[in-house]
Amino acid sequence: MELPLLAAGSTVCIVGAGSVGLYAAKECIAAGWVPTVFESSSGVGGVWQSGKHWESLTTNSSFLMMTLGDFEFPFQPSAIFPTRAEIVQYVEAYATEFELWPHVRLETSVVTVEPITPRNPSSAWNVRTSDNAHHVFDAVFCCNGQYSVPRLPRLKGRDGWTGRLSHSHQFGSGEFCRNKRVLVIGIGNSALDVALECIEHGAEQVVLTARRGAHLLPVATPDGQPRDVKLLTRLMQYVLPTSAREYLFYAPITPTTNAFVNAGMLPPDTGVPEGSHQRISNLKKPALWLKLLTDPTVALSIRAAGVKSVGPGKTVWFTDGSKMEVDEMVACTGYHLSYNFLPIDLIKHTFLEYQVPAQDSNDPQANPTVRHMSLYNRVMHPEYPTLNFFAQLSTIGNEAAVGEMQARWVVSMLSGGKAAASTNLQQIRDECHKNVHKVQQRKPLFPGFANYVKYMDQLATQIGCLPPNPLQLRTWWNDWKLAKWLLFGPVVSAQYRLLGPQSDYKKARATLQACYSLSLIHI
Repeated sequence: MELPLLAAGSTVCIVGAGSVGLYAAKECIAAGWVPTVFESSSGVGGVWQSGKHWESLTTNSSFLMMTLGDFEFPFQPSAIFPTRAEIVQYVEAYATEFELWPHVRLETSVVTVEPITPRNPSSAWNVRTSDNAHHVFDAVFCCNGQYSVPRLPRLKGRDGWTGRLSHSHQFGSGEFCRNKRVLVIGIGNSALDVALECIEHGAEQVVLTARRGAHLLPVATPDGQPRDVKLLTRLMQYVLPTSAREYLFYAPITPTTNAFVNAGMLPPDTGVPEGSHQRISNLKKPALWLKLLTDPTVALSIRAAGVKSVGPGKTVWFTDGSKMEVDEMVACTGYHLSYNFLPIDLIKHTFLEYQVPAQDSNDPQANPTVRHMSLYNRVMHPEYPTLNFFAQLSTIGNEAAVGEMQARWVVSMLSGGKAAASTNLQQIRDECHKNVHKVQQRKPLFPGFANYVKYMDQLATQIGCLPPNPLQLRTWWNDWKLAKWLLFGPVVSAQYRLLGPQSDYKKARATLQACYSLSLIHI
């Protein structure tokens, strides 16, 4: 069966006006489609909006890796890792540059999405929004991300506990924890950020508790420069032998991880550095962390245990039998994989759920439940190709940049571009079925993990926008400077604007030159 295609003038419902939602809208317009972006809040920017995270939050990716190939930062970020507010400013400027505002409907949620003709791959979609309006669209792009529905732990004895429980999604500032005893649940990116924020704002005591260990990857070098521009290169991913690649990857991780283990964290799971079976957490201000973890005058500690129960009063009991008094408990326990506007029978074909054994054998409830959607190329629904899900993955690279590439790929698929030329519905279904079988057998802790460079290249190959191969002599003969930037420089979005649809060779080359120069300064 052939893939359904969208003609010029087709309408597309985009759920969410975060960065990826707006990137997708721009690609739709370029294809001649008419997008409508529904956003439940009062502004664009998604999770980076004010009120959705603490104000001092900065990115884990450098602005070099976050810059899109066709839109550079129109201002100079205050630091190599932009602030939350600067990302919102960038997204707003993007919407203005590409005239997206007329397509955005703020303070309007998508309530239900249903196919008009069930089990028909070419079906149009009935969409009902929070203003009780009914719409019909030719395609639906789900860009509401992975961070919209917080997951709070179920705590035995909660009714008798007098402390305050919140999710990192609600965490406004460490100022609220001044002179308080704080328990942070988790060892991921948010948990590390929140714990440090509380310490820096004068919390009386901060305890990190986690059932599993993690590999701690400093986002910056000791002199404060970004590490992503060094790790995410074609030299690193395609040329260096595995032993050299693993050494360069783990060299900065080992001392910080060892420091956390010495402070009480469980040793992390071992395995290949691809991330599917192990947690890799981004660590900001690593020098400060190392100092705090070894300073006996600082009330910062780590417990290798889960929370068993709470109460009475402000008592928290751990699975190792210990207890502590807690004023504030911040759960950095992730988010639900939720698309509650879609019918259950529509996503059941792609939805997987299984448990992974925990490290803490004393905690029978510690086995984490993993939920994963099996999608073609991590984007497309196998039964309804006009229903697509963006940025449903994790990677060491920037997920918003991946989302833009996914949008370009979907447009190529549904407009009859190169990506669709050798693909049919049966191939899509077969590939998703194989992926389901593989995930069920391996049961990875992070099934959504993707190698940033290789995944971007995979999509680019199908789109027809893969840059010249710097491993070929011809590339060096034609333009040796460009070949150097492609091989040794970071794999940024501009590399995929050199050739193919919507390419601008001259502009992309200039961007790569500037990016390479900055990456040399910042390595």
